[in-house]
Amino acid sequence: GEEIRRILEISVLLSELMGDSYYLQVSGLRKTYDPGRAVLLRIPFLNTPIPTSRAVLSAELYTGTGVQDDNNFVPLLWGDETLFHVVSDYYIASFLPKVGDMLPNLALVMKDKYGNPADIQDLIIHRNSGQELKVWQAVVEYAARQSPEGPGNSPLISEKYYSLSSRLVQVKTLPLLLWPILGLVLMVALVIFLIQRKRRQRKEAAALR
Repeated sequence: GEEIRRILEISVLLSELMGDSYYLQVSGLRKTYDPGRAVLLRIPFLNTPIPTSRAVLSAELYTGTGVQDDNNFVPLLWGDETLFHVVSDYYIASFLPKVGDMLPNLALVMKDKYGNPADIQDLIIHRNSGQELKVWQAVVEYAARQSPEGPGNSPLISEKYYSLSSRLVQVKTLPLLLWPILGLVLMVALVIFLIQRKRRQRKEAAALR
């Protein structure tokens, strides 16, 4: 579960650094995220970004049963070691683990159905003919299996695909860099308050004498 959440973080981070073409299209889950939290700051002169791994505020996985409402989603939390079955195309599955080489906190390990580390070559889906299943084949076959209600009794894509499903919710929150600044300001204010109170106590004690 945590690694799925890491993938969502990688998606937001890459799209912020390299453009929307690197934003991963996903299904079967929903997330709330703030792209402005993907990068804490950039090192001056080097223009090197410092990622936060905290752009995704919440993430949930569809259980695959019933309608996609709150009762049929399970949260994906940091530290979640639950094993889930996911499907990806070969390019993305081979590319995403490379991010972990630079950002260890976003590292991914490809696993087999038992959760054991596995070579990506061994995870390719093959048909009875021995040919590997292509992404375009999966899309075409899924569309072909829709209800035959279109012109000439052809498959008709479900209306749920006609509009956005509000699974990917982008929000605006306070910048992460603001929190340590606020903490520092509060600490300075507390120190000043304590110093002034001690001075008042000394003056009051002197006046009593």
